Amino acid sequence: MFSVRQLSNWFAANRLIVSIDKTCYTIFKCIPDEICINHVVKLRGQPILKVDKSKYLGVIIDNELTWKARIDYMYYKLLKFIGIIFIN
Repeated sequence: MFSVRQLSNWFAANRLIVSIDKTCYTIFKCIPDEICINHVVKLRGQPILKVDKSKYLGVIIDNELTWKARIDYMYYKLLKFIGIIFIN
């Protein structure tokens, strides 16, 4: 399994730069839960933001691997679009 340090070394060896501001991580399943709550991931000494959901290639992925976040996003997006159609 790769560690964050190994990934950082690989990026440096291949002359790639990871933007800490745009980088986040999600823990999909953690047993026991106490380990996940206090877990901090750092890259080059800076903490990486932990999120419950993120958008990857246009698909919203949540920490429970359900479609709820994606469905909610599309629902509100469609509501805006339908409102524009009915107003005109």
